[in-house]
Amino acid sequence: MLVTVQELEPRKLARRVVDAMEEQDLLTAASAIAFQVLTSLLPLALLVLSVMAFLNLGDVWTQDLAPEVKRQVSPNVFGVVDDVARHTLGSKQGWWLTAGVVFTLWQTSGVARAIMGVLSRVYGDGEDRPFVRRYLISFALGIAVAVCVLGALSVVRFGDAILGVEDPGWLAGAVLIVARWGTALALLTTAVWVLLRFAPAHPGPHRWVSFGSALCVIAWAGTSIVFGIYVTDIADYGSIFGSLATVFLLMTYLYLSACAFLIGAQVDAIVRRDETGSSSGG
Repeated sequence: MLVTVQELEPRKLARRVVDAMEEQDLLTAASAIAFQVLTSLLPLALLVLSVMAFLNLGDVWTQDLAPEVKRQVSPNVFGVVDDVARHTLGSKQGWWLTAGVVFTLWQTSGVARAIMGVLSRVYGDGEDRPFVRRYLISFALGIAVAVCVLGALSVVRFGDAILGVEDPGWLAGAVLIVARWGTALALLTTAVWVLLRFAPAHPGPHRWVSFGSALCVIAWAGTSIVFGIYVTDIADYGSIFGSLATVFLLMTYLYLSACAFLIGAQVDAIVRRDETGSSSGG
């Protein structure tokens, strides 16, 4: 008998998700994905700065982004970040625009390949794509998802600076907040849809917004807000303990984000299995 998501009992659905997570070892997979994301953050940031230097966009950092970052972090952290950014923007390092591009793509595609493998298990098909095709898909997914996620973060954190808006009124400020978060959620939803649609070996039709993807995006937004509040308002960068705590919370944030994504995918797989008899929805 086929059922819809509205007919699933929340407690029973939660039990089935937990059982599936244990069977598929999703917590271990989330750790692997979080580690891959962590190792790709630095080369991705340096590549973005190098591209900005190549396009003579150094003023975007010094005039728009740097003041915003300075307000968000401690003076010591800003000094390190600003020094790295100015050095990268000033030197126009050719390595990051040549071999660095390949290295960054390799790192981001590693995240995509980790996700491709676990989603193929979640949807019950297994990974049987040829080597070349799998790597080409991982490179495309890595680029697409990185653009969506970086765009979402930029819009939320630096939206006013990018638009050149200074000290808006309460009405304009409220409109800007809604616009920023609406755009960010749309970009995150797109990133989730791209992964659920193209990462599994045998994907079925996926709606742009599904129960699982909505659950994932809401969890991402919630953990991002909490992490952002800690980084900007609570963290003490003046002590070794505070700095280590921030690194630990960054790793925890990435891990929880990976868990949220995989749980959302598992919920979708269970719902589709009940609705159509197939995890992929085919």
